[in-house]
Amino acid sequence: MGAKFAAWVGITVSALLFLASAIGAIAIWEAGMYQYASADACREEFYENVASQYAVRALDYMESGEDFNFPDAKNFHYGIIKAENIDDIDLNNKDIYVASNFKGEVDEDPERFYKLCYEIGDATWFSYSGTVLGGASVGSGVQEYVSNEPIYQVVYNMSDGIFYYETSGAFYPVQVVVLTCPYAEGTKKYTFVYDFKKKMYRNARAVAVDETTTAMAEENVQETADEMIEETASMVYDVSLDSSYLIDSKVLDDVLQSEYLMFGALEDAGWPKEEWGELLLDGKPYLCDGDSIWIVDEGYLEDRVIAEETDYEVGANDILCVTHHGDDSDKQTYWVVVEKPMDVELGYSSDLFVQANTFVTFAYGLRYVIYVILFAALALGIFFFVFLLNAAGHRRDTDEIVTTWIDRMPFDVYLGFAGLALLALFFCMIQFSYYGSDLPTIVMFVTLFVAAGWVLLLSFLTFAVRIKCGKWWKNTVCFWILHGIYHVLQTILTNLALLWKAILVIGALSLVEFLVVSWDGIGRITMFWFFEKIILVPLFLLAIVQMQKLKSGAERMAEGDLEHHIDTQRMFWEFRWHGENLNSISTGMSRAVDERMKSERFKTELITNVSHDIKTPLTSIINYVDLLEKEDLKNEKAEEYLEVLERQSARLKKLIEDLMEASKASTGNLAVHLEQLEAGVSVVQIVGEFEEKLKANELTLLIDKPEKPIHILADSRHFWRVVDNLMNNICKYAQPGTRVYVNLERDGDAAVLTFRNTSKYPLNISSEELMERFVRGDSSRNTEGSGLGLSIAKSLMELMGGTFELYVDGDLFKVVLRFPLAQTTEEAVNREE
Repeated sequence: MGAKFAAWVGITVSALLFLASAIGAIAIWEAGMYQYASADACREEFYENVASQYAVRALDYMESGEDFNFPDAKNFHYGIIKAENIDDIDLNNKDIYVASNFKGEVDEDPERFYKLCYEIGDATWFSYSGTVLGGASVGSGVQEYVSNEPIYQVVYNMSDGIFYYETSGAFYPVQVVVLTCPYAEGTKKYTFVYDFKKKMYRNARAVAVDETTTAMAEENVQETADEMIEETASMVYDVSLDSSYLIDSKVLDDVLQSEYLMFGALEDAGWPKEEWGELLLDGKPYLCDGDSIWIVDEGYLEDRVIAEETDYEVGANDILCVTHHGDDSDKQTYWVVVEKPMDVELGYSSDLFVQANTFVTFAYGLRYVIYVILFAALALGIFFFVFLLNAAGHRRDTDEIVTTWIDRMPFDVYLGFAGLALLALFFCMIQFSYYGSDLPTIVMFVTLFVAAGWVLLLSFLTFAVRIKCGKWWKNTVCFWILHGIYHVLQTILTNLALLWKAILVIGALSLVEFLVVSWDGIGRITMFWFFEKIILVPLFLLAIVQMQKLKSGAERMAEGDLEHHIDTQRMFWEFRWHGENLNSISTGMSRAVDERMKSERFKTELITNVSHDIKTPLTSIINYVDLLEKEDLKNEKAEEYLEVLERQSARLKKLIEDLMEASKASTGNLAVHLEQLEAGVSVVQIVGEFEEKLKANELTLLIDKPEKPIHILADSRHFWRVVDNLMNNICKYAQPGTRVYVNLERDGDAAVLTFRNTSKYPLNISSEELMERFVRGDSSRNTEGSGLGLSIAKSLMELMGGTFELYVDGDLFKVVLRFPLAQTTEEAVNREE
């Protein structure tokens, strides 16, 4: 924890040092430190720049009528002289200064002053930055600004035939008027543009062809007219004229075709203003009805200001945007004499001369070293960054990745909050950058920079932890949404065989309902029906899917899959309760099966224990029988009894051994050592091992195996025990004088070994019963045997990863052993382990 804290502090210090070095390197480069031969030459250049800034500032204050007297400019001593030339002027004459802060006599040595000349007029503007790296300038020219004037109303002055916009400051003539005249032969449009010089409207066609129009008129009139002609040509107007009022007058057309027009002339030509219909004033429709356009006479505009030629246009919400132009008047020459500062101190100060001296002193000495600091801070920051990435999620007391609440938050949600935090911090940094370079502002800026860096670093660290945990994208809202959509689509596709019928039925019923509810038109009932279907249809389909899930779960439980549990997490109430009941049934059945298995294990343990207890006295009996056989009894009856005793004790021993082996095999307590065996060789060995027994029982053995070797993976001892049990079973129960078939073949990825024979006893029991313990094919039990051979063989086959299948068809007895091939036995190896 301490190392991580130190790394956080180290990377923070490195970042601040890198930021300061980068800003310093840029400032040194911008200041041109590398072009000066010495620090004094550089300092002289900076002093002159500071003097220029203070001079422009003093002129600005002079023009505004204020005195330039600031305590932050204690090294600035100046005088402003209004003259064309100051070569022969006595600088100690106080009367020559328009403004000055000289104290006492002035040293007239030209090397002791900066003499700066400026041309100043009414339209002169002043610019100074207030920083040692900034500059100052004085310029002149036409100054423009835009004002927004609310339009109170549009008026038509009958005395001069002009349309005006009435604002609080003045009346502004409407610049473009478009009207439509209804002649008997059809309507015709006319466009007129206001001429500020003539104070009349001019036909736009004349404006477009008049090549003598001035440049200003071409920009403000001709372009406007051309645009309006193009716009009006493509627009359809609802003129709303009385169709009974059709003009048939060549006089009116001559008036409208004239170059200049006063709209009062239209009334003189027989077309009153009440019948002008809809007018387009600067592209906006109006009616000259006294409502949308006020009708006034000359007295209304008396003593009102009428705007002269200027730039204005109608904006949104009836706002007139007016561009005002300044006045570039005659200029006067001013000289600012600035005394060069001496013995300027070092340190933090608002005095620009002190700032310049401090900057030059340190920057000139660091102009090369600063790059070493810059790259050292970068290298150190990268080192701490890599260390923190490697240490993210690790703790000293555990080897596992440890996550925090930030790491467990959805990553896209975290990125959203982090992005908003960074935007807020950067916005605040930008705002503070406008406040200047005083110490509180710098401290606040640095604090915001550090906070932004920490947020960014924390984003990288939590991303590193998520990568180490694996599958980081799964802990995102986007993944959850896409995953949910995927599961919905998967559910629909999985249950498509069921849902398509439901969709057809619902669609048909919905169509009938729609026709009924919309019979009298689409209204509120139809909209309610539509929203009802949007909500209920998906719920109905979801209910069908849940019922299908309950049905499938119940079928799997009925088939014996007691471990299956129905997921009821997102089911509706009744469906969920029913699913939980089914799960409870499955749990109860599993518990019953477990109890039965426990009982079986108890039986197995009982058999094992009893067999073990019987085996000890039986061993003593066998030993004493063996001793008696070595004695010379000389009694035939005793020898006969001894032979019976030997035979039955051997049988009892074999029974006990079978019991113990069956118990171990069924519980999996036998050691299994899988190895590669050639199955054909083992089959051939059967002939030699059981030849005598087969002859004694008048049985003929027929073996069929492929020439190509078949390699299986099995335990050689258990494999032979299975074969031995089966062959002994055949020798005991096969019909004498019949054939015994042993076939070996390859079936896909498995080797199949088949035993077939004909039983001498009627097989009136099923194959499942034959494989149970203590069940024999000889129901009268006249033959020797324990009834455990097949059960032991089946358990041993399962332990070796194979299968044991028994088929009974009349008197035909058939056993099929299936072994995995050696080259595809990865599952069997895992089972052995």
